Amino acid sequence: MSLPPYGRSTRMSNPNRFKLGLFGLNCYCGSIATTAPEQWRADAMNRMVFELQPDIILLMSGANGFDATARDQLIRTIGEASPDRVCGGHHGAFGVHVFSGRNAAGELYKNLETGQGGFGGSARGDGSGPFKTYAHGDTFNVPIELQEAMFPVQFRSLSLRTDSGGPGQFRGGLGVRKVVEVLQDCHLNVSIDRTRCPPWGVKSGLDGQSGQVIVNPDSPQPVPLKKADRDLQAGEVVLVDSGGGGGYGDPKQRAADAIQQDLLRGYISPEAAQEIYGLHPKKETSS
Repeated sequence: MSLPPYGRSTRMSNPNRFKLGLFGLNCYCGSIATTAPEQWRADAMNRMVFELQPDIILLMSGANGFDATARDQLIRTIGEASPDRVCGGHHGAFGVHVFSGRNAAGELYKNLETGQGGFGGSARGDGSGPFKTYAHGDTFNVPIELQEAMFPVQFRSLSLRTDSGGPGQFRGGLGVRKVVEVLQDCHLNVSIDRTRCPPWGVKSGLDGQSGQVIVNPDSPQPVPLKKADRDLQAGEVVLVDSGGGGGYGDPKQRAADAIQQDLLRGYISPEAAQEIYGLHPKKETSS
């Protein structure tokens, strides 16, 4: 696969041509990573650094969301012909959510967080995660204790999201559920993708769950958000779910001990164990 030879001036002056060039780069990188992983560092990444160096800042700052989806779609396409070489889809969304305003001292603050979710299962085993997307780069998590100390927010919970990983012989990795209460009036900005395109399964594996953001999820009138700005009042609650990875293989082929382990760890619900994986509780016999 060859990379379109767009020059710097062409990409900078025409955003559509830049996106096409970026898609070509992602196809190139994705195909190398999938079909010839030993060449990944030596070839694809070097080309991105040395051939696109003049535009690398634009590449990193303006198109990362597109980047993750393009790579995921390429892997999916390869999987249609050779499913044993690929994994299920990953959560693929930055999941940006930003709380901003003034604290009790009247000082301006901004607390920006991104999500981490599940990656797809494959012939090698269950999907990994929760991690950032393929395109996050060096984005790290901020400990909730530090966020609560610096900003007027309180975490009601931060946990793995039960049943978010796509069922399969090898299950998709799990997403994360975050429930945050705001302690003062503030502003919320949300930008979340892949809500209508769940992380797909491979080779009869099932889809993982998509991410979502909901304001006041337990109220009579919960408010789902995708890309939006909203003023919040003290005491309101924001739920942020990241997606899980797609499953690999028929869920009915999953090992019984693996299903039991998932149940004990809370990765799957009893309902999913019975209805999707076909695991039925053992009947007690009278002595």
